[in-house]
Parts: sequence; C-alpha cells; structure tokens
Amino acid sequence: MVVLRDLNFEYSKVEMVLSLKQKRISENFVSLYLTVTFKFGFGEISRDFVWTDEDVDALAEQIESIPETPAFGSFATFEPEVSMFYFNPAVEFYDDLEEEFHLYINMDSGIFNKNISTDTGPSLKLVTNKKTLLQWIQEVQKEFLDK
Repeated sequence: MVVLRDLNFEYSKVEMVLSLKQKRISENFVSLYLTVTFKFGFGEISRDFVWTDEDVDALAEQIESIPETPAFGSFATFEPEVSMFYFNPAVEFYDDLEEEFHLYINMDSGIFNKNISTDTGPSLKLVTNKKTLLQWIQEVQKEFLDK
C-alpha cells in the first residue's frame, strides 16, 4: 500500500491510497491491478484499475519535470482511469511563489461505468509539493515494481 497525503493531513484527513491487488508479468511489461481509494475523513471512494510499468515510469518522468514554482499542468498515463491536474494559485496573487500546489486526482467514471473515457467523475483535491510527489512515485516504484 502506498499513500499520498495532503500536506495539511492533520486537519484535512485527505489522502489517496493505492493498494496492489495483483501483479502480472508478461514478456514486455508489468500489469499492476490496483485499488485507488480517495479518503477524506468522513468518507471514502474506491475503484479498481490497471497501470502498467510504463504508466508508472511515465508518471515519474512527468513529476520529475515539474518546475520548482509550478503554475499548472497535468500528468498523463497510458491508462485513463486515474488522471491528475495541478496548479499553483499563488502564481496569480503573490510575487513570492510557494513550492506548494493544488493537485486534483480524478477517477474517470466513463471508464468505470461503460469502458469509455469521459474525463469526468469524482476528484480528490490535496495540497502537495514536488518533493512529496517524488517520494510518493518512488515508493510506488519500489513497492509495486521492485525498482
């Protein structure tokens, strides 16, 4: 299990939990059968989905390329079930930019309901930074891919 927590978790109780259900290794890639759970103190939402080792590696590369003072951007994986978008609201309002930014993690309801990507569905918003995301994706690689 790998957890990404809001930087204000003590107060918000917001976190995303990834749990490995099964790992299949074929000739060219690894398939990770995962459960993603959005937790927000008073409730939670869970769904099963699949990422490959290529999805995890692509996500790691994109996280590594986040600018030190990010304005906005998104992370794309080959499998569309879970997507991520980030932005730094401080960019518009402050000269002294912070490294923290807002991260929205979305479950694609179309994929889960009818196997068609709609880019709509429940989202979890948390406050994070590049260092925390890098630690999270490295933990995903270590725990799920033995890297």
